[in-house]
Parts: sequence; structure tokens; C-alpha cells
Amino acid sequence: MKIKQRTLVSIAVACMLGLPVGLQAITLDLSNVLGRVQSGAAANSTVDEWYVNSLVDRANGNVPSTYDIADHTYTLINDPVAVLPYATFVDGGGVGNDHIVNVGTAGYRYLSMKYDGEVGSLLVWDIFGMTGELVVLGSDLDRTQNNYMLFNAVGGNTPTIPDSGSSVLLLGFALLGLDLARRHRASV
Repeated sequence: MKIKQRTLVSIAVACMLGLPVGLQAITLDLSNVLGRVQSGAAANSTVDEWYVNSLVDRANGNVPSTYDIADHTYTLINDPVAVLPYATFVDGGGVGNDHIVNVGTAGYRYLSMKYDGEVGSLLVWDIFGMTGELVVLGSDLDRTQNNYMLFNAVGGNTPTIPDSGSSVLLLGFALLGLDLARRHRASV
């Protein structure tokens, strides 16, 4: 009876540890932005893909870029250490007054945010490994945000990273399995 009770308690603890507790949104600001493109253009997935890839080229040391579009200024704000992959458009939409973009668990590579369309700017973040809700800047250069676009790395989606709750749950079940195997071996 003691073994069954201990097993049930172990399963209950493993399940409770696996529940997500107080997931917090990740805040994206200028300290972690890849770069900026000015003057923007109205939301267009093909053009935005070129903007992102032009900033990727700059981060990888390729200036000028074959993706540059005339009459635009490309500014690399934070230069990553690693070589970045090119972007391919996946999805996009409007942003509300909450300044939140929910990327779910899809594992996107880049997020671009338009600020007042063709007269404003576009900010690009490398969001590799980020999931859930991302809080973006409400304004850039005194213009408000209105549309976002999500991109994968060329060649497929970037791998998703399990949230901490799933990782803890899997670890708990693995330890439970090891404990049950040890007890079975000891009783034989």
C-alpha cells in the first residue's frame, strides 16, 4: 500500500510542477531590436521580407545588400554575434492598444513592426526561441505601431523551445519512471 501511495503522490507532484505558473510577456524594445528601416511602406509581405533580409545582410557584414530598396535608410542597431539566416514571410496582422503580439509556440525567427506605414519606420527583432506574448514598443520616432509580420528562417521553421512547465513535467515523469524501475528491480 505504501508503494502505491508514494507513486500517486509522485505523479501528483510531477503534474503540479508541470503547470505553467505566472507566464510573463517578453518586452521587446530598442535594446534588443536588430534594426530599423526608414521611410517605410504600407504593409506588404514581400517588401517587408526584403527589409528584414537587408538588415540580416548588414548583420552578416554584407553592405550594400542585394535586398536594399532605393530611398530607404537601413540602420543596424544591435549587431548579433552569430550569422543570421534569411527570412521568409509567414503571417501578419494588426496590433491593438495593448502593444502585444502573440507568437504562440510556433518558433518564428523575426518579427517586424510597422510604425505609421509608408511615412514611418519599421523595426525588426530577432525573436529566435521566444514564445507567447511579446510586448512591442507603442511608438517609434513619434509614430504609433499598426501592423506586424512574422518570418521564419529560410529553409523551414526554427525549432521550437518547450516552455519551462513542459520541461519540468517531462523531467518529473522521467524521474518517476526511474524510481518505479528501481523499485521493481529491488522487489524481484
